[in-house]
Formats: sequence, structure tokens, C-alpha cells
Amino acid sequence: MSHHRTASSIMLAACFFVVFLAAQILMPLAQLAWAPRPARFGWQMYSVASAAPRFELIMRDGVAKPLDITPYVTSLRGDVPLARFLPPHLCTLFPDAAAVHFEMDDGSQAGTYQCKA
Repeated sequence: MSHHRTASSIMLAACFFVVFLAAQILMPLAQLAWAPRPARFGWQMYSVASAAPRFELIMRDGVAKPLDITPYVTSLRGDVPLARFLPPHLCTLFPDAAAVHFEMDDGSQAGTYQCKA
């Protein structure tokens, strides 16, 4: 038994493939270009953080100083564990800090990192 494909069935399959591929490329591209982030159906819909986490330095004299992290973090991404890597770096940058307190914007994670003396 041999299977013969007609020209119309091959053309139909090719058209479906082209339309499907175009949707896979053009929809995320449009969301990336024109929709506010994180964009639904955009390439970064899961990796972009909606707001910056809050960090504050606890100085050795006990004073808490809020810290804007934008000079230290170029792009906020949800898949980068800032709570793990940023506090030790901030302790290095600010030697007068005794600790770094952090709280994620969605309240999912908060804590205090003790700087080494």
C-alpha cells in the first residue's frame, strides 16, 4: 500500500507551518516592542521583575539607610537571585555596613545578611 500526497495536502501543510511559525515569532516580538513589561506572550514574561526589591544598609551605629540598587543592578530579572548575591557585594562596597536587609517586592522573601567584620 503506497501513500501518495496530493499537491493540495502538501500546500495546506506548508501554509499551516508558515502561519504557525509566523505567530511564534511575530506575537512575542510585538509584545516585546510595544507592551509594558512583563508582557504576556512576550519572550521575557517570566524573567522580568515587576518592581525592584527593597534593600537597606544597617550601619555599625545601628542606623538603617534605604539603598537604591539601580546603580548596582542593570536589569531587574526574576530569575536572578538578588537576595543571594547582592548583599555580600553591598557589604564589600560599604565597609561601614554591619548588615544588609532585603525584602522582595512581592513579599515572597525577606531577610538580613550579616556583613563580615
